[in-house]
Amino acid sequence: MPLTISTATPSDARRIAEIHMLAFGSNLLLRAQFPSPSIRLALQNSIYQKALADIHDPWVSVLVVRAVDCSSPDLDEECEMPASKSDSVIADRN
Repeated sequence: MPLTISTATPSDARRIAEIHMLAFGSNLLLRAQFPSPSIRLALQNSIYQKALADIHDPWVSVLVVRAVDCSSPDLDEECEMPASKSDSVIADRN
């Protein structure tokens, strides 16, 4: 499935915070610093607020990667693009 990279919008901030917590929420140090579920929820809200602030800051770039739904008729061209040389290099490393 192809991926696209784009500038984050305010509507992305909540999901950015969710992904951050999913990625680091099981970290033992994070759990020691934020031991209860309610405190971790407050941390997630802080991450959300920071993501929003960064998205609105003209000096900060926040990027998101999205999977492209190739079943959508509007995206057929993007889904049929031939692999570039860099794509094959990345594939060779895997």
